[in-house]
Amino acid sequence: MMKSGLTVRKIFIRRLTPLLLLCLLLLISGGSMLFQQKTSVPQPEAEPNILEVIGRKVAAAISSNYGLTIRESGPGYELRFTGIADGEQLFGEIEGYDLEVYACRGQFYVKDKEAAEWQTAAAAELDALPVLLRDPHQLLAAMLAAGELQAEAGKKRTANHVLCETYVLEPAAVNAELVTCFEKEAILEKLKLYLWFAEEGGFLHMMAMAMDIKVGGEAVHISRMYIFSPEGGSLPEGLPQAEGYT
Repeated sequence: MMKSGLTVRKIFIRRLTPLLLLCLLLLISGGSMLFQQKTSVPQPEAEPNILEVIGRKVAAAISSNYGLTIRESGPGYELRFTGIADGEQLFGEIEGYDLEVYACRGQFYVKDKEAAEWQTAAAAELDALPVLLRDPHQLLAAMLAAGELQAEAGKKRTANHVLCETYVLEPAAVNAELVTCFEKEAILEKLKLYLWFAEEGGFLHMMAMAMDIKVGGEAVHISRMYIFSPEGGSLPEGLPQAEGYT
């Protein structure tokens, strides 16, 4: 009877052993898969810093057709340009001077409002015009790429009757000739850049520049503001044919 009981136990253990091994293998396999799943879970992306946020907003805000007003003031002068940007073309008027302006691919033309013929800005001795009418989006990109930047977010403000997120930037390595018409001996001592992006849609409504420049030992302060409108409109007929543009 004892031997019979031992035999039964041995048979039971022999039959149970493969089952236990199978369960053990399943546990090991399941644990391994669970570990792989845990280790393969992607880590959350780091929050972008403020310069990355501004860079993305600038890239998203670029528009091919928009209304543009530029106001600039400095020692003893004030200029106001109002016009339309359409792709590589810019047309408008410098108010108070009855002067129409057309720019395309770095070529600048001017004429009196009552005149029929256009002439180049160089022929009209308006060499400062290219600086004032430089594509503002390209200018902004150049300033952001110029080197070390300090930036901070400002309070929400209204521009063009639209609630905007604002940012203040201070580029440290921008050359004076990029933003002014002064000769190379001019030193841009300080530049502050202010940006207004629509809270909804991200359209760049305003860009303002405050520049402290030293020219021949004399301190000069220049302010320039760009006001953008999403409704650009159409260019007029009869504009000059810019070289290389069809």
